Amino acid sequence: MVDREDINTENLDDWWLRRHSSTTASESLESRVGNYEKKLIIEALEHTSGNQTKAANLLGTTKRIIQYKVKKYGINFRKYDQKTLSRQ
Repeated sequence: MVDREDINTENLDDWWLRRHSSTTASESLESRVGNYEKKLIIEALEHTSGNQTKAANLLGTTKRIIQYKVKKYGINFRKYDQKTLSRQ
């Protein structure tokens, strides 16, 4: 245990590492944010039957951003298109 007078950045770093060691240490913040972002986009595409414009509006962004993220994360937006599903 550390006395209040002995708290410094080294102690805080150790505390933080111990506190967060239960999460995947190798998974970076960028990776976690990316996974969450991908999940949100997929949910929006499911809700809008694969319509990227409507998904963008739902998420408060632009169609262009959604198109970029769909490509970045390798999301098959056509998978959520109800017209495509009904033809199969």
